[in-house]
Amino acid sequence: MLFIVAICVFIVSFTVWLKLSLWKKIRRRLFPDNKHSVFNMLRDAAEYNFVGTSVNNSLYIDIVKYFCKKSKKFRHYPLFTYWLCGVKLVFIHKAEAIKDLLKEKRIIEKSTFYNFMKPYFGTSVFTCDSSQWKERRKLLSAGFHSTMLKGYVTVFNEHAQKLVEFLHEETGKEFTCVERPLSLCSLDIVCESILGVKIGALQSEAREYVSSLDRLSDMAMSRIWKVWQWPDFIFHFSKAYRELLQHLRIAHGFSRRECNRIYPPVPIFGRNITEEISICGYTIPKRTTVVVSPFLAHRDEDIFPDAEKFDPERFLPENSAHIPECAYIPFAAGPRGCIGRVFAEMEVKILVCHILRNFSLHSLDSRDQVLPIIKITLQSSQPARIKFRRRQQ
Repeated sequence: MLFIVAICVFIVSFTVWLKLSLWKKIRRRLFPDNKHSVFNMLRDAAEYNFVGTSVNNSLYIDIVKYFCKKSKKFRHYPLFTYWLCGVKLVFIHKAEAIKDLLKEKRIIEKSTFYNFMKPYFGTSVFTCDSSQWKERRKLLSAGFHSTMLKGYVTVFNEHAQKLVEFLHEETGKEFTCVERPLSLCSLDIVCESILGVKIGALQSEAREYVSSLDRLSDMAMSRIWKVWQWPDFIFHFSKAYRELLQHLRIAHGFSRRECNRIYPPVPIFGRNITEEISICGYTIPKRTTVVVSPFLAHRDEDIFPDAEKFDPERFLPENSAHIPECAYIPFAAGPRGCIGRVFAEMEVKILVCHILRNFSLHSLDSRDQVLPIIKITLQSSQPARIKFRRRQQ
């Protein structure tokens, strides 16, 4: 047993040493916070080591706080680096750097971390390789054309009315945790519009299915922070993999702009650099993982002063003209930007319209109490408690 442990320790140590040597000898570049790779890896581990930490909302809150702090520290640089268990991540958080990356039509390969999500999403446009993506994006684009989206409005209105009926029953309560009914209504809309299947998620007709989707989302993110589960041959022997198969069987058997600035639906996305490129004068070597964070970019004080303040006037025509390209990208951007952006925006407008016509809303929690956490999409760390009261007709 001790011999096996020793072999494992040796393999891990050798792998880390080899990665460091390759970076130093072949791919080393002078990033703003990277003059000694070994030092920086140890420094990142000492500052905050997320790996191995219990995966829960507290961890996700700490992650957001840590990278917001780091983004402010390097606010005068277009990028900064972070070592995640021997993997060097380059975080891009300035509009000009994001623009340099996204205008590179050659760089459309998703980050290797998206491979962890393939058991959940398959080889969809969200996770597939660049060679598969072009063909699949072309096939799917027709379904999201503006003429097709107009045909979905009837479905949007139908489910918006069901949501209103559900919320009418909530008006007598002290508060309602609003995320759940909204997300279930959205799931109903997507399934009926895109898949042609009515699942009745809001009416609890698909409780097991919805529960499995929630758990699959948590499991997809949790694997990133459990480095020992990165290799598939190890993950396939784990308890988490057996649970994954169980949930997959169930799942497979079946003022807007400012809000999006503060809470972008796509808070973070990654790219693999397949060819050496230059970003804002910094050379990014081949096979680097680059992380783009709209969440951090939208908090750039140089572009959005007092960035945490909710101020819709930022997007008045006379003000928005001064916002640089790629400074505001709530649904990502570039060739692999979100294909469902217009669909999602139409859905939000119709749901909000129905809700506000029928109810007055009062939040029982301040924004400081409901902190954002980054999972596959941006979510809240705790339920947002909303008091619904019927409007006088």
